[in-house]
Amino acid sequence: MPSAPRILSLLLWAAGCASQVSSQKFSTGCSLESISALLTIENQAEVLTASQLGDNGTFGEAGNIAYPQNATHLPPLCVVSINVTSSPTSSYTFGIFLPDEWNNRFLAVGNGGFSGGINWYAMGTGVKYGFATMSTSTGHNSSNQDMGWALNNPEAKADWAGRSLHGSTVIAKQIVEGYYGAAANRSYYSGCSTGGRQGVKSAQDHPEDFDGILAGAPAWMSTSQQLWQLKVRAVNLPEDEPGYLPPAVFEAISDEVLRQCDGSDGIVDGVVMNPAHCDFRPEKMLCGDARSNRSACLTAPQIATLKQLYRPLIQLDAGVHNVTYVYPNFGLGSEKQMPSSFGSNNEPSLYGTEYAKNYLFDDPSWDWTTQFDYSTFVEAARLNPGNVNADNFDLSAFYGRGGKLVQYHGYADGLIPTDVSRVLYDETWAAMAARGVDLDEFWRLFFVPGMQHCSGGVYDAPWYFGGSGHAAALEGNGQHVFPVPGMNDARHDVLLALVEWVESGKGVREIVATKFGNDTRPSQIRRMLEDDDMSVDDAPEDEGQGSPRQTYNFAPGYHGVVYRADVPDRGAGHRRDQGTSQQDNATSEAISSQPKSNESGDVSVKYKMQSMQWGLIPFWTKRDPGYSTLSKTINCRDDSLSTPGGMWSTMKAGKRCIVVAQGFYEWLKNGKEKTPHFVKRKDGQLMCFAGLWDCAQYEDAQDKRYTYTIITTDSNKQLKFLHDRMPVILNPGSKELKTWLDPKRYEWSKELQDLLKPFDGELECYAVSKEVGKVGNNSPSFIIPVASKENKANIANFFANASAKKKSKEATELEPTIETKEEPKESQVGQDQPVPEVIAKAAEEEGSQEGAGLKREAPDADGDADKEPPRKTSRVSPVKGRQSRINPTSNGNKSPVKAKQGGTQKITKFFANSS
Repeated sequence: MPSAPRILSLLLWAAGCASQVSSQKFSTGCSLESISALLTIENQAEVLTASQLGDNGTFGEAGNIAYPQNATHLPPLCVVSINVTSSPTSSYTFGIFLPDEWNNRFLAVGNGGFSGGINWYAMGTGVKYGFATMSTSTGHNSSNQDMGWALNNPEAKADWAGRSLHGSTVIAKQIVEGYYGAAANRSYYSGCSTGGRQGVKSAQDHPEDFDGILAGAPAWMSTSQQLWQLKVRAVNLPEDEPGYLPPAVFEAISDEVLRQCDGSDGIVDGVVMNPAHCDFRPEKMLCGDARSNRSACLTAPQIATLKQLYRPLIQLDAGVHNVTYVYPNFGLGSEKQMPSSFGSNNEPSLYGTEYAKNYLFDDPSWDWTTQFDYSTFVEAARLNPGNVNADNFDLSAFYGRGGKLVQYHGYADGLIPTDVSRVLYDETWAAMAARGVDLDEFWRLFFVPGMQHCSGGVYDAPWYFGGSGHAAALEGNGQHVFPVPGMNDARHDVLLALVEWVESGKGVREIVATKFGNDTRPSQIRRMLEDDDMSVDDAPEDEGQGSPRQTYNFAPGYHGVVYRADVPDRGAGHRRDQGTSQQDNATSEAISSQPKSNESGDVSVKYKMQSMQWGLIPFWTKRDPGYSTLSKTINCRDDSLSTPGGMWSTMKAGKRCIVVAQGFYEWLKNGKEKTPHFVKRKDGQLMCFAGLWDCAQYEDAQDKRYTYTIITTDSNKQLKFLHDRMPVILNPGSKELKTWLDPKRYEWSKELQDLLKPFDGELECYAVSKEVGKVGNNSPSFIIPVASKENKANIANFFANASAKKKSKEATELEPTIETKEEPKESQVGQDQPVPEVIAKAAEEEGSQEGAGLKREAPDADGDADKEPPRKTSRVSPVKGRQSRINPTSNGNKSPVKAKQGGTQKITKFFANSS
């Protein structure tokens, strides 16, 4: 049998980072004794750990409740942990990664929720940039919803609120200087949620700690944040009331929001660009509404509850018409994550109850059902235990020393409403404007369409841009992301953008977020198929045993996504006769199982996605045939289906399917040399391979085993040089695809056989790394052209170029300059060019206060094969000027921004201008 194409499961691609700048000659060794010698009596600290890790190392702590994951794929480094006494009754620990290849910079990473523990996992991301990276435990060891440690412990509260981060930073910098023999040139911070609050509070209370701060979704209104979660739960209780919204219904609400709001920016693309531009009408979900044929609907009391969830929390002052704004509302688009704020079993989220009992009132008997009202918010603000709120809006000291802060927040955040960030920006803007300072000089705020709390996206929304925890949200801490070239620059990585702003003065004007293929789960595939008019009545779970494998190197035996008619699994385990008649019997069963017509002659056919293993096992198989047999049936030749009988007769009669993928690998033979090539559609659409499926039930086995094969045909002219065979590729939603899947066609015919022909569309094919040849290897770099100049790019170039420019400026004494990129011109690409990626701009021209434009970018007109893999991206621009609070249930009298058509300017190298 000819060598088979290697199928690639549905994926896009990712940004990343690689090795660092230059080896250091250390002033001290990596040992308890040498690191301890760097401490002073004033530090009141003790070194707990100091050890050297080799390349590709792993490190973590047993018993670390908040962050049990190990940091993996580490570069050579010295790992240090230190305990610090903060008061006679409290202490905290912190950890440092000191890389052998140091970029001469320091980075601290933040924590999440009420978590207590060193965030080694996030440190593993920072050290891959070359930063000496630090994380503090905040003074306790607990999960992110456990505040038992705070009960009657004011010193522990102070440590968590901010004291531990400042103290850890001071000592960690001391260790860095002693270890390397030189202080860090610059210091940075990255955190989200509680970590975002930590960063903002550092700028307010300790402006000398960091030169640049990256703060995502900061929970800066901490005393109100936790109590607000009690309030929203009370709105949606009790569970036996008519207005109760169960968690499952929020999926349908999210779908309806997308349906009504997706096109408000001028383009329907699966992303709500700006909720303020949408006039959402929940009444369209009212049960019995003739305008709707959706499977889920809401009663009038449920709609009333939903409207309350969308309203900000306000308090009408007694006797007057004044309104006190207490806390923002959930935003449109955040529905999928809303239930995370509710709790369960008629109880609110532990974030609210744990905070009130153990942190705020030191009273475990406090009862939210009888003691919670508006006065609780007032008392919480008065007490402010540990001085936790980040509400000192005068940042004159931080601004005066040249500090820079980048803030971001996802529009789909269902844990901390987006307007929390807007209020922080407004208050800081007002405080600095009163001092004659334009906030835009040192602070930028980005709203990210479709991004949930800190990371992750809804539907097709891009969300990865190097924010806090972004790499950690990917499989394996994102180690497969870091080698990917083409995006290691300040345009695609917000941390690098912050570095550039601090060190070269080039302000952060936009950030491009990326959507990953290994983030494209069955739920996302389902939507993509439905967008192509391919109905899906059932689909596998995104995660769990038997879910489709998401990988850059798909192999026989892996579970892939199959799309088929939902017909009975006839034939599984039935071996009625021996010899050739068993196929005939099974074929008869397949025919008898086809959908029946009703009295009007119509046939109701449903289709579903299913997770199946690659490598077909026929239904009559009694025992597991093993991998070797499985690998022999991964493909089926089209000509083997043209003759009657044979092993495929049952499947071709009633078990035809589509195998969903992005592309496949094939090997080019040149003598003894074999070079892998990656093949994909040039228009960026899904590849829908014609396939056959079957299910077998082994003797003494309870479960059926579903498997599939891919049908191959002669190669088209474009791939003849590569191989004489290729998969049969059908266009999504096409008449040919629907004919192939039609279960009413239960007899093999010339019409079906004629569908099995070479693909007549345009493909891209290019050589890739030979590392793909080993099963088990997995990296986004596998789909990067080996000839691409981008393969030479990595994070090290960012810092190396920065260093080179510094030396150049010192030698020539030139004034600092800022390199700029040429903007793409609309004339570069014709209107009929394929559009594989989406760039979404969340604010209009500079100076606009609100706005959401969207721009589709096409590939370069020359269509060279060494282009970056297709990806979906979202370009996000910062807000400017003070923002007014807009109720997202109204459109704010704003007109939708028209869509623009343009070309793309691909960045292959980043030139820093730092000093």
